Amino acid sequence: MRGLIGSDLFWAMRIVKYAGIQEEIEKIALETSEGKQLKQAEVGARFIIACVVGCSNTKAEAEIWSFLADLTEKKADELKNMDLSDLMTEIEALAEYISRYDFVDFFARLSRLISRG
Repeated sequence: MRGLIGSDLFWAMRIVKYAGIQEEIEKIALETSEGKQLKQAEVGARFIIACVVGCSNTKAEAEIWSFLADLTEKKADELKNMDLSDLMTEIEALAEYISRYDFVDFFARLSRLISRG
């Protein structure tokens, strides 16, 4: 697995746009700016849940699979065809790995970019 890099910001912005989850991201950013101490894992979990809910948009789904594939260094089709238990294990491992990064700051900055519109 690889860590978050600069291009991930734009990938995440596309997912947020296609999935229509701007409000959820802005809510997370607002809560952190109000001094709430959200854990890295909580922020990541809320983002993943919002993405799954927004996946009714096929463009969002394709972006999410591509993003997960890139982060896990696997092929999107490989992830899509995994047993659900194995996929969840992969996502949990990814969440654990990227929780070492400042995920809260990443989404706060993402929210500011989105709100500028």
